[in-house]
Amino acid sequence: MKQDLTNIFFDETFKLTAEIARKYYFGSFGKWDPEVPALENNKVNISEEGWSHLHHKARSKVEMLTRYFALPKAAAVLLCKEAVVEYRKGDDRKSEFWALFADVDGVIIKVVVRSINGGTKHFYSVVWQGEGKELNEDNKKRAASRLYPRCGGINTPQLS
Repeated sequence: MKQDLTNIFFDETFKLTAEIARKYYFGSFGKWDPEVPALENNKVNISEEGWSHLHHKARSKVEMLTRYFALPKAAAVLLCKEAVVEYRKGDDRKSEFWALFADVDGVIIKVVVRSINGGTKHFYSVVWQGEGKELNEDNKKRAASRLYPRCGGINTPQLS
């Protein structure tokens, strides 16, 4: 079997998902500059810089897919009054980052907002952190290894 055929489903799914994510980002999401309650109602610009970071940074295709799937949930995080916010200065001492964590539809989503030299805050990234009812150190520090809830298995009379 030809090597290029073994990944055809994955490759085609990736291409289609990336195109849908791009259309969403530059369509409805990109035409919106929200005032973010968790950031004292500061305005956050949705700019090409965020898409560039999301799409062009060196990552595996699987990680990029999880970020694309998380993208529609980013709006809910930005509007969430109860989002948990973590602040840090960048290594360059010019950048500032705010990580906002919130549960959206049973999934912990992390949205990163950035500012350079005290300038306008802008959307920078989104990460699907994993399933969970509450935010904890485990789901704050890593990206999800899976996107969907685990199945409970099958209960059959033969196994009971």
